Amino acid sequence: MENIEQLIQMFPSLSVEEIKDVVINCEDEDDIFVHLSHLTEMKEKSTGIDPTLKTRFPRLTMEEISKASSKYGNRDELLEALRKMEEEKSRNIYGELKEEYTMSVIGGVLVDMGGNVQDTIETLKALKIQDEDPDLIPIENMKEEDRKEYEEREIEERRRLVLEESIILQKDLDENRNLQNIERIEHENRIRMLEAERDICVLTLKFNSNERFINLCYQFNKDYALSGYEWFGLYKEESSIDNYVTYVNVKSIIKMNSYQLKLPKENGYYIVKLVDGISKNILVESNAIHVGPRINFEAVLKEEEKKVLLYFNVEEGSLNERDWVSFTRKDKKHRSYISSHYLINYLKDETSGVVEVPMPRRPLQYEFRYFPSTSGYNPLKISNTIKVPKHDKLTLEFLEPVSRTKSQVKVTWDIHAVDVSSWDYVAMYKESDTKILCSQYVDMKNNHLIFDIPRTPGTYVLKYWAWRIGSAPLDVSEPIVVENRDTLKAKFSNNAVEVEWDLYSIDVSPKDWIALIKSGRSNKEYESYEYVRTCANHQVLEKMPKEKGEYEVRYFSHTKPKYEHLVASNKIIIE
Repeated sequence: MENIEQLIQMFPSLSVEEIKDVVINCEDEDDIFVHLSHLTEMKEKSTGIDPTLKTRFPRLTMEEISKASSKYGNRDELLEALRKMEEEKSRNIYGELKEEYTMSVIGGVLVDMGGNVQDTIETLKALKIQDEDPDLIPIENMKEEDRKEYEEREIEERRRLVLEESIILQKDLDENRNLQNIERIEHENRIRMLEAERDICVLTLKFNSNERFINLCYQFNKDYALSGYEWFGLYKEESSIDNYVTYVNVKSIIKMNSYQLKLPKENGYYIVKLVDGISKNILVESNAIHVGPRINFEAVLKEEEKKVLLYFNVEEGSLNERDWVSFTRKDKKHRSYISSHYLINYLKDETSGVVEVPMPRRPLQYEFRYFPSTSGYNPLKISNTIKVPKHDKLTLEFLEPVSRTKSQVKVTWDIHAVDVSSWDYVAMYKESDTKILCSQYVDMKNNHLIFDIPRTPGTYVLKYWAWRIGSAPLDVSEPIVVENRDTLKAKFSNNAVEVEWDLYSIDVSPKDWIALIKSGRSNKEYESYEYVRTCANHQVLEKMPKEKGEYEVRYFSHTKPKYEHLVASNKIIIE
């Protein structure tokens, strides 16, 4: 098969069947070349076809070349016709195969199949070539020079096909882009000319007589030709081009010269923009108009008088009898207000007034929010923040120690944020921890509680919790610092280690143990250990290590996690 493929390339004017017949009937290789050369010469004389044409146009069959040769007598016309046929066939081949195979696969197999589309498809299916498989045909058995020639031909064909494809795609893309942009470019040029003259349209916004609608008045320049894509958009000031409240197509209302817009639900400054629908350029902007009254707020805390005042002044527009303000915690939503007040009931003159509310007891941040009658729960204005000072206080008193290891603290409270209840409680925590170590309900009669101070070294705090307010404690005490007073002493003498301890954080237990460990090693790498004797606070470790060096003794309590020591001794040298 390898020889037949070479012969097909050497004698392109002969069909595969003709070459196979000669190969089968001739045993000597020289005879094969002689017969094929003779057959080619006779065929060329009978057809009058130049054999180099098949080489130059490999995708065309001999029949196609023959028909073109008989049609065009002039060689230049013939070459041009064959070139166009070659390009057309390339497009057809690409259209049939591009959805299933990669360009490199298609190009390589087409060359091997002499440009025959049907043979190419059948060959691809037979070889089960996939897009991700870079091998076009098995080449393991090829000679080195044949393989190299095959690969070079494949690369060259791939380049040519990719170039043809890119040229075709770029041509189509350019044509489509030109068609799509012609109308836009012409329209934008027309707009630029009119913009330069600042004479497209005049827009004016104003309220109607009862201030329930906004009237948009517009007058276009007679020289401006509408494209049909322009539209008016109502925007809140500083909104993006796509963030309009409402819009209307200019073409549908052009004959009216005015248009009525509904009042937006959210109060504030609004403008109307004339927008070109094709480019989304803003052509003209109207004057700004304020929906709802403009009000100035100032909130003032009167701590001694236990009240909060809101001073308000109407600078523009007029109040509606349903306009109201809420007094609200700063961290709450608009519907969760403490109290509400209709502003019209607090007017001292035509434009100004004062709203008075009791000062909250909780030490938090508060504010007033203004809700016009048309805005629902969307505030138009929010006052400055009022911060109620904190007066709740927990006071600690450290008592005389009850024993060597037991100390106590007395806690008293002064609460203003809520009424003290028997359901309130004080809890002890380790600092920066949320786990309750112990707690007690408040003593309403004595107004104090006594807590045992933990023996474990660390920093602790007490927190007062009111049952009416579960979200946060009313006050946190000053830190209670428990120092580490546990000591462990070791001494090497008479080939033994004498150990002595003085512990405050725990009670000594026979389950506790001491271990001799070389300095720098982990707790698991001990040399010897013994369980402690509770009858005394000292003990002797007699089992000594074989290796000399620096050691220490570590004390392990059964109350702590395994292999976590409570205290370590001083360093000792074992010789």
